Amino acid sequence: MFKNLDVFKKDINANPNSLGEFRTYTYPWWNSLFDYKPFNDYKNINIPVLFVHGELDINVPVESTIYVRDNLPDKPFEYLIYPGADHNSYMRSEKTFYDLVNRSRAWLRATALT
Repeated sequence: MFKNLDVFKKDINANPNSLGEFRTYTYPWWNSLFDYKPFNDYKNINIPVLFVHGELDINVPVESTIYVRDNLPDKPFEYLIYPGADHNSYMRSEKTFYDLVNRSRAWLRATALT
């Protein structure tokens, strides 16, 4: 999907405000992501957060969530990682959808009580 990403990244870095597009997103949009590291923001969060991730997600690799889990163990974060699921599995599987809804509700109820 992104076999030419290095070529476009070089062009985007050289022309960050260009009206050019890559994969239907503008160069300024891509440029805003290249050096952004959400982990730096998570370090400052001290409220409960529920991370929901599909193990086979190629849009947002599950390794990013695992990295947060492994490197911020004292944060009030909880993790739902669905084995065999991708980025949109909950939309294609009634079972996964209801599991996510029920587990999210349980998490919200438990979090509201703390």
